[in-house]
Amino acid sequence: MARTKINLADQVEDVLAPSNIAQDASNRFVTDAEKTGWTGKASTAQATTGVDGLMSAADKTKLNGVEAGANAYTHPASHALSIITETATLKIMTDTERTKLAGVAANANNYVHPANHAATVITEDTTHRFATDAEKTTWNAKASTAVATGVSDGLMAMADKTKLDGVAANANNYVHPANHAATVITEDTTHRFATDAEKTAWNAKLAAAGGTITGDLTVSGNLTINGTTTSIDTVNMEIEDNILLLNKNQAGAPPTTLRSGIEVERGTSANALLQYNELTDKWEVTEDGTTFHNIAQDDDARFLTTGQKTAATRDATAAQNGLMSAAYATKLDGVAANANNYSLPTAASSTLGGVKVGTSLNINAGVLDAPAAASGQAGVIKYPQTQVFTGTGSQTAFTLSSTPGSFVAVYLGGLRQTLTDDYTLAGSIITFLSAPNLNQKIVVDFIAA
Repeated sequence: MARTKINLADQVEDVLAPSNIAQDASNRFVTDAEKTGWTGKASTAQATTGVDGLMSAADKTKLNGVEAGANAYTHPASHALSIITETATLKIMTDTERTKLAGVAANANNYVHPANHAATVITEDTTHRFATDAEKTTWNAKASTAVATGVSDGLMAMADKTKLDGVAANANNYVHPANHAATVITEDTTHRFATDAEKTAWNAKLAAAGGTITGDLTVSGNLTINGTTTSIDTVNMEIEDNILLLNKNQAGAPPTTLRSGIEVERGTSANALLQYNELTDKWEVTEDGTTFHNIAQDDDARFLTTGQKTAATRDATAAQNGLMSAAYATKLDGVAANANNYSLPTAASSTLGGVKVGTSLNINAGVLDAPAAASGQAGVIKYPQTQVFTGTGSQTAFTLSSTPGSFVAVYLGGLRQTLTDDYTLAGSIITFLSAPNLNQKIVVDFIAA
């Protein structure tokens, strides 16, 4: 009989009749008689001292070592030496017996094994069972163990049984109704019923396309607003963040035409504006919307450096320029007007006064000049020199034409600088502690060494 496939248009019971079941090595039908016969058989459990059962291999080995009729023996009250049973440590035998015993195998009972055994003397075990002629006839009449296929009968395969278990009884008689009551529908996380009240409440909510919220609104998470214009019409606006980021979507090098900042609406007057100019890379402000002014920075050439600020605010002393102290102002107040309008008299042997120029001295541009000393002269008077430099904004070291001697005066932006506090001197090189600003004048008066 060819294998019949289950068609959902047929009854499952008709297809699964015993005659249509294909048996295999692990799936067999049994008859009631076989079941009765097997039920009446002995248990396969081994016999114990308290329960009957099958003889174990260990018991059979032990039994084989027992002589026939061994249990009918009556032990005598006394023994002659010749009948003493030897032990492992006590031996009584003659040399002849010893020689004979040496040639006897262990447990040898002078046994002659028969050529044949009756079946009744064989002890069965879990892996060795006798079968009757009737059983053999019954088993030979059973179906093959081959699995049923589309062209031959056989036992049901596990895959077919699994498939069959998944088919409900009378599965082919089911007719799906045209309509369902809502109560028979099982809801899940993505399919929920909504009541009329819920729909009414939702319809009253703000539409995704926009609308107006008349009450307070608190957003606990992040708020992203996409659009062209965001207007905030409030009396007070409080922002916790200390940095406001403008031009968030700017990527790459910004165009030079870009202006970013804050504009103040002033009604009929021109709006005020604070903005960053990408062309000049500076912050700038305007009060009229037309004229813009750069916001000065710390390094702006219009401002003094830290060293210059210190020099400009310190008190003047005999060793450095600075602000006039109250003590010096008091002293100056005691000087009469025009006190410096002094005419130096001509020096004489008894009068201090001006130095007359002789044949070896001359005055050039207000400077007393002495020629080089001759062999019989004490030396010459060297006159002060002046050198002017211009700051670059980054240069700190400036080289004089000659190495200064005991006198040198350095002026930066008109303010005299102090050695060590403002600059250092090594040979002919003056090095400022901070670079003078761009185009700032540096004047050095010195007498060459």
